[in-house]
Amino acid sequence: MKHLLLTAALFCTICATGQTTRKGNTFAQAKAVRDTLVTSYKYEANGKTYPIVVNRKTGSCYICKVSKNGKWYRQYLSKEIREAIKKELNIKTK
Repeated sequence: MKHLLLTAALFCTICATGQTTRKGNTFAQAKAVRDTLVTSYKYEANGKTYPIVVNRKTGSCYICKVSKNGKWYRQYLSKEIREAIKKELNIKTK
């Protein structure tokens, strides 16, 4: 009985975390869709090249940098770059 309850609890936990599929006795979680998309486009600043990241919901574009202190931050790109990338990737926002 204890084993059955534990199995049922595990099954509920797996189903609650995301979309799952069952293949016999194996449960597989479907790949989650991320809000961000790392594009093949690059941005060059101060001699360094960074990949451009796009948020699919808001349409904002940014690059990830590391400061001199070692802290990670986002540098958001201008409206012209954002609109050009959204148009080429066919991303629709509000």
